[in-house]
Amino acid sequence: MARKSRKNGANAEMTAVSADYKYKVAVYARLSAEKEETIERGTIDNQVSFIRDYVSRHDDMDIVETYVDDSFSGSNFDRPGYMQMIEDMKGGRFNTIVVKDLSRLGREYVQVGNLIERVFPIYGVRFIAVLDGYDSLNADACIMMPVANIANTLYAHDISKKIISSKRAKMEQGIPVGVAPYGYKVVVSDDGIKKMMVDEDSGAVIRRIVDMFISGKKASEIARIFNEEGVPTPYQYKYRDKPEILAKKPNSKWNNEMFGTIFRNPVYRGTYVMGKERKCLYKHEERHYMDKDEWLVFENHHEPLITEEEYEEISRLRPKKRAVKKREDNILKGFMVCGKCGYAMVPRRDHGKCRYYVCYRKSRFGISECDCRNIREDKALDTVLQAIKEEMQALLDLDVLLEKLNHTKAADRHNRVLTEKINKAKCEIDRIVSLKSTAYEDLSDGLINEEEYRVLAGEYSMRLENLQAGLKEYEQILSESECSPLDKTDVKELIARYRRKRTLSKDMVDALVEKVVVNDDGLDVRLKFDDPLRELQRQVEERRKWSNEA
Repeated sequence: MARKSRKNGANAEMTAVSADYKYKVAVYARLSAEKEETIERGTIDNQVSFIRDYVSRHDDMDIVETYVDDSFSGSNFDRPGYMQMIEDMKGGRFNTIVVKDLSRLGREYVQVGNLIERVFPIYGVRFIAVLDGYDSLNADACIMMPVANIANTLYAHDISKKIISSKRAKMEQGIPVGVAPYGYKVVVSDDGIKKMMVDEDSGAVIRRIVDMFISGKKASEIARIFNEEGVPTPYQYKYRDKPEILAKKPNSKWNNEMFGTIFRNPVYRGTYVMGKERKCLYKHEERHYMDKDEWLVFENHHEPLITEEEYEEISRLRPKKRAVKKREDNILKGFMVCGKCGYAMVPRRDHGKCRYYVCYRKSRFGISECDCRNIREDKALDTVLQAIKEEMQALLDLDVLLEKLNHTKAADRHNRVLTEKINKAKCEIDRIVSLKSTAYEDLSDGLINEEEYRVLAGEYSMRLENLQAGLKEYEQILSESECSPLDKTDVKELIARYRRKRTLSKDMVDALVEKVVVNDDGLDVRLKFDDPLRELQRQVEERRKWSNEA
């Protein structure tokens, strides 16, 4: 009997299933950040509902997972939902992807085409774009794919250009774009033009800050009063109608730096500055700062909340920052962390005497916000150095012990058994692959029916999966007995460099320390070679078990 063509092997194998076969479907929906709710008259929920309705009308499909990327451009493929879907596809969680249309997968025709024509078939995944009438099971499905993808790419570029051009034109006219700064709001006048006006509530707070400063109150005192009264911070006021966003930053409080930011911003003196940053979607240009001579500056743009006279008076009253020499001896800077609230521990000096570390949150907002204990700097340095030396010695001792255990008779005997298992697994894998290939040939020749092939292919695939997992485990164990975990890292080199050091240095901390957590009962020093240490301990225990079993 003549053989059937195998040109579309992946798709042909997919179609060779029984009538009661169920495709495992992944639903993917995407909505860009370019206000597609108005452009496309839809929402992310509409997309998901549309696809679910489509799948429900096909008895051979079952949805196993839904992946969503809300507010992500189709030109950007670094989307969390998309990347998770690709990972799950590689893990075999589903064998079908359904989208509303091709543009939802992406708007870069080269990458989308590569996914559909190469990547999906490799993993045996069927792809359906409902509105485009595309189904990869259709042998002619690829004919219009490049045209549709090019159109999507051009559409994305055109939309991005229009948005950027429109925004730039508004900026050049001094029309406010984006979110109004704290103290102001953007309103639309009778002639349809956006204007910036003083916000009654937040503007009153700005005026109160000015009055309190001029009356002689310090920034720390004003912050304390505002926090006690529960005055919303700029962050809290901005997201006052979005509790889900406020929940991400529940401890927002007034602090000294906020007032400095307000007084430095010319917007409160009636000057509006735009164009400090730029980002171009269609050119894949990341957000970046522009040169100052490219900014758009509009003086007397709106009603000021701080007059020039008040600004000069506040500048005179505010304490001048003294030039502080950069300390090169703050060895643990960036590594000390509060174990209670997670804030950084920062150095302070006790009346010009011994330095100590204090929780930044406690220092800023008081003991009511965090009661983490302070720790003297000299004690912290000694503790970190001692922890490094102890772990270095433990690593060296375990490395020597593992080398001995890897060359015992029990280890040799165990490795011989592993080698036999590896060879046997490889032979069995070759045999199962051959059997699976033969089954497909038998199906093509009509020697077995679709149901028989589906059962056989399923059994072979399961056996292959188990054999390959076992083979990987055997090879991993065998490779471990051939070298120490330290040989795969630069740990030995670091130990040789720092082992005999008697004092802690900045480069030593940078190279060896992950972080130092301050708890009530002491310091938890976490080093960068904690993982190699745990791996050494595991392998030593494993070799000892081999000896006991022998």
